Amino acid sequence: MMKAPLPLVAGAFLPITLLLAGCASGNTPLATPNQAAAILPQAQDMALGQRAYADGPIIEAVKILEDSRCPQNARCVWAGRLKLAMIWHRGNGQAFPFELTLGEITHIADGHIEITAATPPSLAGEEPVKPQDYRFSFRFSGGY
Repeated sequence: MMKAPLPLVAGAFLPITLLLAGCASGNTPLATPNQAAAILPQAQDMALGQRAYADGPIIEAVKILEDSRCPQNARCVWAGRLKLAMIWHRGNGQAFPFELTLGEITHIADGHIEITAATPPSLAGEEPVKPQDYRFSFRFSGGY
């Protein structure tokens, strides 16, 4: 039996290697909804940068865009607003950015999502709340 020269054999594997490498793209699905519910925390008491399962979508709070809420120990003419930059991690691996405002609903997927709680509240005369100290809870309604 005649052996093929090494460069010829190695050259035959290169196209196959490149073809298979294309299968390992950055759009790999994160998890099915059932898997997500089992491995991710629920969307309660979430920190910034934490992914969670919100009864359907997988979400992540990535940045506080605004926190002008009235301090807990003050009287204000306006209640203020808390606004977050969010990411919806879709099942196909795509990341869909969106914004959420406390007290408002935002439509994503086949339903809507809202912030149900944001802690800690700020206090007048105290240091501003550090981003790593915030915790958020969310509710998703839909998927019917």
